[in-house]
Amino acid sequence: MANRRAFVRELSRIMAFAERYDTESSQIYFDVNGLKPINDTYGHPAGDSTLMRIADELVENVRESDVVGRLGGDEFAVILSQADALTASEKAASLVATIEAQPLDWNGEEIPIKVSYGIYTFKGGTPPAKPWRRPIGRCMRTRWPTNRRRGASRLFRVGPAADQAMVLGISMLRRRRIASLRISFRFFRRCT
Repeated sequence: MANRRAFVRELSRIMAFAERYDTESSQIYFDVNGLKPINDTYGHPAGDSTLMRIADELVENVRESDVVGRLGGDEFAVILSQADALTASEKAASLVATIEAQPLDWNGEEIPIKVSYGIYTFKGGTPPAKPWRRPIGRCMRTRWPTNRRRGASRLFRVGPAADQAMVLGISMLRRRRIASLRISFRFFRRCT
């Protein structure tokens, strides 16, 4: 399993491949629901066992060409090489069903494991990795409290409308950066 740095490196490599050969690939972003109550109730070793169990399930149930990474805390991600949105949706549902099928056995008690997930499909021409992670996180964050109350896993997909909003956001960011550079340059010219 890749750590955050290795995951981002592999993501950049796969995005470059998608750009060069105009192919689709997908990322599934997972968040463990209710990890804090598990840690508070059963102790941190139970929380660690939960994370290790999820990591094992993810690694065992993806292809060799796919990349699994722990992004930190209770967040995991899987890069599905050359997988379109439909394939990613099916794979995400399968992974969640596998993870949630069997509760964690901890000192004779069964602890249910629940996860939320988001999917993003990218292909040639998609902006770099960091900007598109935000729509997934924002989409999931707005719905996690509902998930936690109901204890259910749901699919949250970021689609073409979010892509356009993201590109607009990047355009605005570029404009602001250019404007701030102009202001800095003007200030520098006045000072010299």
